[in-house]
Amino acid sequence: MIRNALKEISETHSGTSVVINVGINVVTNEEKIIALLKQDGNMSANMLSVSVGVTERQAQRILAKLKTEGKIIRHGANKNGYWEVIG
Repeated sequence: MIRNALKEISETHSGTSVVINVGINVVTNEEKIIALLKQDGNMSANMLSVSVGVTERQAQRILAKLKTEGKIIRHGANKNGYWEVIG
């Protein structure tokens, strides 16, 4: 849905390619993080940031967003807990 909206914007506004690329990369990074957490729910934000190629803070933001959207759940403490991917 987001990609379709961004594609429509890009077709009507040719001068905004940077904004569109950033939007697509964010979605891709979220998808990458979800895929990594499905493989290993014990990954930290630091480990995810290295794997995806973003800063640790950006990985934390993506995790927080996915958490508020209900796509992931954190079980246990920060040090010894794990992430569960919903759906």
